[in-house]
Amino acid sequence: MNIYRNERIVKDIHRFIVDHLHVSLTVTDVAKQFGYSTEQLNRIVKETTGSSPSLYIRSIKINQAKKWLENSEMTVTEIAHVLGYEYENNFSRMFQNAVGVQPLIYRNSQQKKDID
Repeated sequence: MNIYRNERIVKDIHRFIVDHLHVSLTVTDVAKQFGYSTEQLNRIVKETTGSSPSLYIRSIKINQAKKWLENSEMTVTEIAHVLGYEYENNFSRMFQNAVGVQPLIYRNSQQKKDID
């Protein structure tokens, strides 16, 4: 596959993930949606983004969570549920592993930046 085709596929995958943020998507779910095996999807996403599909899905959800933490009054529980996490603590753990701080600490640090 050429790189331009892969980039187009990854753009479509990105759109699909964003449109399904509320669902706990797996790599298998995404692969099936696009008619690929998980191995094919892994190769396409890895070659194009440098990340595995599972990390790519997680990064999209993290980026959306950051936006909501910075710009909305949604609670962490609400954000977790909207992003397809049944339990807030699973979301918070994933967020902390990715960002380095818990969601509320992230929100407070962003609000402090706005004040300064």
